[in-house]
Amino acid sequence: MILAGLISELKQAYETAGLDCGKELYPPVSPEEIAQLEADLKMTLPAEMRELLLIHGGQEYLNAGTRGLFGRHKLLTPCEIVEWYDMTLEVYGWHRADPPDEFPPKQGVGGWWNPKLIPFASWDAYGLCIHAERGDVWDFEPYSGLISHLPSIAATLRHLIDTLKETNEIDLPSRL
Repeated sequence: MILAGLISELKQAYETAGLDCGKELYPPVSPEEIAQLEADLKMTLPAEMRELLLIHGGQEYLNAGTRGLFGRHKLLTPCEIVEWYDMTLEVYGWHRADPPDEFPPKQGVGGWWNPKLIPFASWDAYGLCIHAERGDVWDFEPYSGLISHLPSIAATLRHLIDTLKETNEIDLPSRL
């Protein structure tokens, strides 16, 4: 499991920096819970998201600020994933059967959301989402849309680790 090693390294980097971002993580979800999540979302989870949930099944909310496993974004539970996903579909008016023609949308084009994006970490309406088919991770802000991305959850974790080690502080992911 590649993510397990990266998560362990990130938790250690947080601890060294005196941050509690790697705390209050839930135990892994079961394969049955993953199957239910896929049924609720009506799509198959990318392999990395499955792996992530099989390591930690979410994270307790710790307060605003840089407090989550993914910097300011806490790891979502399967229930929170569905709630966040459904809320975003409702707000942006996209339907699973009627996605926008182009992904990612061109810079400055409305409709930044895509129903193939599955949230896995967030704070409020800001979220990190993985594309169900492509596997790349997008930083979504409700007022700016999709502001940045990395090729995978593993790359996102590596980016957080490297940035934290270089600066000994973290305000990520604000611009991945």
